[in-house]
Parts: sequence; C-alpha cells; structure tokens
Amino acid sequence: MELVKQEIDHLTRETLRELAHIVAPRCLSLYMPTHRSGNETEQDPIRLKNLLAQAEDELLAAGDRRPTVVDLLEPMQELVDNYEFWQHQSEGLAIFRTPEYIQLYRLPLPFAEQVVISERPHIKPLLPLVTTNGHFYLLALSQNQVRFWEGTRRQIGEISLDDTPTSLAEAMRFDEFNDQLQFHTQTGANTDGGRAAIFHGHSNAGDEAVVKENIKRFLNRVDDGVCDHVEDQRTPLVLAGVEVMRGLYQEVANYQTIVDAGVDGNPERLSAQELHAQAWPLVEPRFAQAQQAAVDGYLHLAGTNDARASADLNEIVAGAYFQRVDTLFVPLDVQQWGRFEPEANRVDRHDEQQTGDFDLLDFAAVHTLINGGVVYALAPEEMPGHHLVAAIFRHG
Repeated sequence: MELVKQEIDHLTRETLRELAHIVAPRCLSLYMPTHRSGNETEQDPIRLKNLLAQAEDELLAAGDRRPTVVDLLEPMQELVDNYEFWQHQSEGLAIFRTPEYIQLYRLPLPFAEQVVISERPHIKPLLPLVTTNGHFYLLALSQNQVRFWEGTRRQIGEISLDDTPTSLAEAMRFDEFNDQLQFHTQTGANTDGGRAAIFHGHSNAGDEAVVKENIKRFLNRVDDGVCDHVEDQRTPLVLAGVEVMRGLYQEVANYQTIVDAGVDGNPERLSAQELHAQAWPLVEPRFAQAQQAAVDGYLHLAGTNDARASADLNEIVAGAYFQRVDTLFVPLDVQQWGRFEPEANRVDRHDEQQTGDFDLLDFAAVHTLINGGVVYALAPEEMPGHHLVAAIFRHG
C-alpha cells in the first residue's frame, strides 16, 4: 500500500465492514494523536516509536518469538524516521497490522494513545467518525460541474459518480434532446459564475421552458447516479448551488432525504472544506435530535419492562451478531474483554484480557453497523441508565 500520500484519508462504513471481517492469530491495532504542523509534529514519530515498543513488549509477553515480532512491526518502524510521512498528517493516526495485512488511516480525530493486540482489529475508536457525529452527503450542482461527497462532523471525502454526467454539456453529448435541439457554451459568465449554457433549435430558440426542461433531465441523471451510490437513503443529502438549480433538482429527485435548506451560491468557487463548513450546521440539529430521541426511546422501553430494551452484554453481543440489534449505545474508551462463540451462542467475559480475547463492546458495535443497525458511541457518563452497554432490539 502507499504509506506516504498528501491527501488525508476518508473513512466510510465500507471500511469498517472490511476491517470487521479480518481475523488473524495476531492483529495489532494502534491509535495515536498527530499534528498537521508546528513543533508538535516532531513529537509524533517519538510517540509512534514508544507505542511500537509497548506493542513489542506485549507480543513477547504473549509468547511470540522475537523474529516474528520484528517482522510484524517492521513496516511501522520504518515510518518512525520517514520525514515525508509526518508532513502529511491529520489529527489522528490509526494502524491495523496482521502478518498478512497492513492499513493505516490519517483521520480528523485526535485519538488517545492505545495499543490493542487481539485476533480482530479494534475499531471502536473510529466510530465517532461515522456514527453519532452525523453521517450525511453533500451534492454540489452547477451546469458546468457536479461534485459529490460523503461527510461527517469532522471530515468530508469525495465520491466519484461513475457513469453519471458531471456537467450539462457532457449529459447532452450522450442524450437525445427534443426537436434536434443543439447546445453550445458561450464565454460569458452566467448566474452560477461559470460559462452560460445557450440552447437553440428549429422551433424553440430562446425558449426558457426548453432550457429548464433539459436541465431537469440532466439533474435527473445526476440523481440516478447519487441513488446508485448511496447505501441508505435515510442519510441526509445537502444540496449546494444557486437556488434555482437546487429547486430544479428537488423537483426531479427520487432521493428520499434531502435537507430543505442548502448551501447557496456557486459551489465551483468553494473548496470541499469550505462547503463542509457551511453544510454541517444544516444537518447538526437533526443528529442531536435523533440521538436524544434514541436515548428517550430506550429509557421508555426499559421503564416499561419491554423486552426490546436490554442492558445485558451477553444478550446484546449475540443479538448484534445475529442481526437483532436496531440501536446500540456503547461507551468510548471502555473495554470489556472476552470471546463470543456463535455456534454455541455463548459469551465469555473476563476482567483482564486473556489470549484470544477481543473487546466485546467493539464487537457488538461493529456487527450492529454492518447488519444495518444504528450505533451511538458516547462518553461513559452519557450512557442511558449509566449502563455499560444498552440496546434496542428489532423485536422482542
């Protein structure tokens, strides 16, 4: 893999799915804070070096032979002295390593320093990037350019809309338009700030209705591409563009959850970070409301002894694995070590990590996500009922 690159990584739910399916005799998960610039960047290599020393000690204590440990840690050791690598960081670094696999993510979240050695990647510290902080899409629209992103509170990453026209001109090259309608682009600026689209035909010269209709057909093609690339259309979609363009998109769109307010103006002039800064305030209130509604829903079910509400870790771990958990609440920075045997539907819990153990809270969270449930990763003091874990099941 390319370990040194300039663009910051973007985390998706598909990433979590891929990590969740990794099982190996030794899996190292390493988290640490990093810095984009300043004197602190000089401390980041030292921090990684210290974490690798801790990992080495733990692996040797677990009975691994030193040559095996050296081979496992070697790719990360090489990063310690790699000046270029440390010049392209975000707020946090996550590294996952097995004897056959290595993957690292530079992400906009300052992780606490942590080393976890298990049979599976330890994923829970990543959850705030895709769960409780809000997951949304952003679609920037103009006649000259279409761009699509997946965003959260802290990050935004562009998604390529394969086989989807990214401009009106491109759409018209591959479409059949009414009555031998032709298209060309003049050099003057339009209200979008880009080049103006001019239509003419044998019987519709200057007809604004024809122009509008063909823009709508173009936007309908864009919407088809968006819907094809979105896993869950309950995820809010924010539109960026001039008011007329956003309105036309909403007229033709089949996407289920378009946010009423949008980012106004010509999006071609704005960077991804500038668009993100304007889009996040439009969706943040609905995420806060959704979390509070979920907590209230759990407390109501638990208060009425409804079987759909549970704070039993054993029941929740099994339920998450067998696709029964609809909503899960887990605490960050808390581990419950143990194992789960699906064939026997048995959970073994241990006060201290034993050989073969993994964090059962992490396991429940990841399997809830990949099975279509909702996860809220909260500070321990925010947990409903102050439980170690809590869940709402899909049925009693």
